[in-house]
Amino acid sequence: MPLKATLILAITAAVLAAGYFFTLWAIHGFNPDFLRINKCIESGGRWNYERRECEPVPEVYQPVGVGY
Repeated sequence: MPLKATLILAITAAVLAAGYFFTLWAIHGFNPDFLRINKCIESGGRWNYERRECEPVPEVYQPVGVGY
């Protein structure tokens, strides 16, 4: 593969990854804990902003081995 095409693909991948993380950061109100909040919500928990920790929701299925 030509060097120019490889560079364009690498730059495109980097821009897409940066856009994804910026979008998550913006969705969570530019909170510095946005990755922890996203992991918590995706695992079925509820984020407590006052204590800055994930709280499990008893009614939601929690897979074995998923920790906070």
